[in-house]
Amino acid sequence: MEDKIQTNNTNDESGAVVAVIIVILILAFGGFYFYSQRLAQQKQLMQTAATAEIINTSDDLSSIKDDLNSMNVDNIATSASKL
Repeated sequence: MEDKIQTNNTNDESGAVVAVIIVILILAFGGFYFYSQRLAQQKQLMQTAATAEIINTSDDLSSIKDDLNSMNVDNIATSASKL
């Protein structure tokens, strides 16, 4: 009878250890997912910043028209919705 009690305690402890390991793995995968999403956002922002650097800072009318014509406004709604 005493052996059965000790066997049951061992199974309970191993079940708790397995549960803790599963929770840790889920947290690790979740952290990796959010980290990769963060990197993707930063990469997109860097590309947007690189595009913005191409724009001229001159304030004469012809430069402003050239800047407006060179801008890519196709994805502006998509970019704004992500902010």
